Amino acid sequence: MGARADQLTKIGTPLDYTTGLPITRPYHNGQRDFVALFNARGLSGLKLELLGGDHANDDAKGIALYDQMRKQGAIIFDVNSTIVAQAITRRAINDKINLITPFSGRSDAADGRAFPYVIPASPTYWSQAATMLRYITTVEGGSLNGRKIGYLSGASPTGLGQSTLPLLEMLARRYGFELKPILYSSSGDLTLALDEYIKSKPDWTLMWDGGALKVKILQYALSQGIPADRIASIIWLSEADLNQLGSAALGMLKYEGVATGRDVPLIQAIEREVRRGGLGNGPDADVGSTFYNIGVASIAIIAEGARLASGPHAKPLTAESLNEGLRSVKGFTAEGLMPPITLTRNDHQGGGAGRVSRWTSHGWESLTDWIVSDQDLVWQLIHSSSARCDLGVRCSS
Repeated sequence: MGARADQLTKIGTPLDYTTGLPITRPYHNGQRDFVALFNARGLSGLKLELLGGDHANDDAKGIALYDQMRKQGAIIFDVNSTIVAQAITRRAINDKINLITPFSGRSDAADGRAFPYVIPASPTYWSQAATMLRYITTVEGGSLNGRKIGYLSGASPTGLGQSTLPLLEMLARRYGFELKPILYSSSGDLTLALDEYIKSKPDWTLMWDGGALKVKILQYALSQGIPADRIASIIWLSEADLNQLGSAALGMLKYEGVATGRDVPLIQAIEREVRRGGLGNGPDADVGSTFYNIGVASIAIIAEGARLASGPHAKPLTAESLNEGLRSVKGFTAEGLMPPITLTRNDHQGGGAGRVSRWTSHGWESLTDWIVSDQDLVWQLIHSSSARCDLGVRCSS
């Protein structure tokens, strides 16, 4: 049975096509391909529509597009930008419009009591750091005592670099390692900061930057003798990034919250039912890549929330009913694309599970199962941050 017009769920996806095109293009192509699959299957009597635009990673443009798309009927947004997500957080909560922030945005938004309409539905940057350090501890034989961990990230007070420091400091006290943070300006000369990093002689390096500078910084680190297999990145490190670095990047590690590659039933279904029929978006090379698969996952979670909210009789959705549906998602994996995600009224992170992968000549190789780590510290920080932060003040990410 075809979906009625009042069962069309509009999703606002203003993204960064100006400064973040290498991420945005495959990410949004994954979103569009999933929507094509979902709509073609006609499941649950629902259809999805994406409303697009370029916020250029700019506060004011993001707010303007949010207001525009809300008037067009969007009841949920994905902006894939920590800066823009923070800018519209208060509006979304006041308007009771859903804001999903997979692997971006405020980490303390995992607290559903404080942020009822902001739903990360993914491991926060804090959970990513905890999991990566758990893996490093295993490689080091079970102890980080006396080890030095370098931390490279941007210095912006609104970015993820500053906000992850408190969690790393807590982990340093727990596990006995020395933390060497190097926070740099995205617009200034990197030389002094990077020279300080090299002189510190870290045993391991956490690369906590998803922006355009990361390739340049990694290239410098490798050229100065930092071993690739002792560099570990947040999730925003792609195949294209590493191909720019060449063979020197073999062995580099990253956090993985969504499976990469095409050997996943949902990605195979998109290839079979969408792309082979000429309905796909973007180049075939994007399919299965890091950012493409994260894009697929981002809309798959929304679709699952919509399915639960609509129920067996395909009730028309509102922002409020979709919110209830999202916060009822239980054990959702998107056919093996991600670890099981369970969302509740209190927990908008979904469990915090991820894994560590290594870059090889054949692509990403998983080194761990889906694991969680140090969630007691993560949630301690989530609760303390959400309790003290006025929603109009960008004091966390």
